[in-house]
This record gives sequence, structure tokens and C-alpha cells, in this order.
Amino acid sequence: MTSLIPPGCPAVLTEDDRTGTSIETLRRAFMDNLFFIQGRFPEVATKNDYYLALAYTVRDRLLLRWLNSAKTYRDQESRTVCYLSAEFLLGPHLGNNLVNLGLYEAVEEAVRQTGLNLEELLNQEEEPGLGNGGLGRLAACYMDSLARWKFPPLATAFATNMASLTKKFAMVGKLRLRISGYATATLGKFPVQS
Repeated sequence: MTSLIPPGCPAVLTEDDRTGTSIETLRRAFMDNLFFIQGRFPEVATKNDYYLALAYTVRDRLLLRWLNSAKTYRDQESRTVCYLSAEFLLGPHLGNNLVNLGLYEAVEEAVRQTGLNLEELLNQEEEPGLGNGGLGRLAACYMDSLARWKFPPLATAFATNMASLTKKFAMVGKLRLRISGYATATLGKFPVQS
């Protein structure tokens, strides 16, 4: 098959705005999320609007990888280590996710091209920790360790007052947990199915 591109002309590469990793694609996705997800345009957007638009941009790239992993675990019938905790102190996620995806510098440049500073946007993130210390930090270290040793971990935390929970456990090959006012979660062999 012969190429339709004349010699000497650069090839035009396009990436999906949801999953692409080039600076231009990241910048375009960032601005699209500001407009279509946050419902803001630059002249009225707050720093928090920009932060959320960036978080959605990063989430799309994480989600692609997570779904690919989930499919692999299911296809291989892998077992999953499940950790249920009342506390998690994971710290801020956005900057950590950029580093883990290998996108920190590309996103920093994409954000700079829009006239913003990445560090200022990262500072918008609130501490997501649940609980008051010790066990929450231990839970976070435990999850990091599982991931480091390539065990597929699944973690869940209660984001409510423990006194308001109604817990019903039934052991039938899987652990089922009913949380009052919340959906039923089933923990066991990956993938989770009710």
C-alpha cells in the first residue's frame, strides 16, 4: 500500500481528548472540561473550577488504565486483596497521580500555555483523609505496599458517622456488607459482582 502523504510532509497525529497524553491534547481536554464539565469559560472561572477541570482530565487517563487492569484481572481470574477501613489518610491525589502517570511535566506545560500555574491548581486540593491519624496512615501505606508488589488491591472506606451504619454480614463465599443509606458492596474475587 502506498502512502497518501507526499514526501517531506509531516504526518498528522491525532489523539483522543479523553486519553491522549501530548501537551496539546492535555491542554484541549483541560479546557473542554472547564467548559463542558464545570460549565465555565476562562473569564469567569475560579481557581477551583480550573482545579476540577484538571482533576477530570487526569481522571480520564486513570480510568482508562484502571479499566484495562480490571479487564486483565477478570480475564485471568485474579484474586484481589480487599481492605475495608473506617479511615484512610492518603494525602492529596492529583499531583501524585500526575507523577504516577508520567504526565507531570506535560500537564505543567499544558496548564502554563493557558496562563495558569500548576502548583497553584494543585494547592486547591483539599486533604481527603478520613479519620484522625494512625490507622488511616497505616491503611494508605498498606495499599501502596500491595500495589508495589503487584497485588491487585481494592480499598473501601466509610465516609459517614460509624454510629449511623447498619452492618449485616452474611458469609456465603463472599463478604457482603449493607450500609444504611448506601448501596450494597460485595467484596471477594475480582471483579465485584452483586
